[in-house]
Amino acid sequence: RDVIVVHRLLKNSVKEKTGLRGYALYTQAAMQRFGLDPASLGAAAHTETYDDVGEIAGYVLDLEARWQEEQQRRAVYIAPGEGVTLVDAEMAAPPALVWDYLTSPAKRPLWQLDTRRVDQHNPRGLPGVGTTNHCVHGEYAVDEEILDWKPFQYFTERATTPAGVALFTSELTPLDGGRRTRATMRLLPDGGPQALAAMQPMVPALQEWARRSGEALANLLARVQAEGTQHAESSGD
Repeated sequence: RDVIVVHRLLKNSVKEKTGLRGYALYTQAAMQRFGLDPASLGAAAHTETYDDVGEIAGYVLDLEARWQEEQQRRAVYIAPGEGVTLVDAEMAAPPALVWDYLTSPAKRPLWQLDTRRVDQHNPRGLPGVGTTNHCVHGEYAVDEEILDWKPFQYFTERATTPAGVALFTSELTPLDGGRRTRATMRLLPDGGPQALAAMQPMVPALQEWARRSGEALANLLARVQAEGTQHAESSGD
């Protein structure tokens, strides 16, 4: 029945009833399955009815309004040449895949050095501005808050670390027609030049941590891409 429901929902009445052109339609079952809160997302209740599967309760999210809101939000961005560059590396994967592994709390421990667990809280139901992460690194923890979030382009977070409070911008630049990605991370401590000077003794260690983490991510993504290619080739045989 689930497969039939998905096919039926491809022909829905959302545009006719709401006038929306860009939207996401979630079934109530999907919301419950993934623990999403319609009120936090700003999703409106919606119902579709079909002769063979009956009434399907769900919610509609206005993606155009969400996009405009994100674009108008004040940018928090450490530009090239500002602060300290911790890593600048190329990944053999498209930006969307790199973004997923950079931001997923379940996937970060797979490649990020000394990261044992990431507990994420999303006040608006989905990752974005306001999302917080509690990252457990063995004997210490790092608390992060997302300040700027431009999917597949960059995100900036404020992190409370043993070395102090700092901003980090992680930026992705597509290469080779989007088949590869340049990934950079820049650091700017809270407190201006004096804070940056005070953190300088720790910069080499931070850069080494970022370099090793970046190498682990690049290797992991290369394996993921290779496995995907192998699966596609075997499926085509």
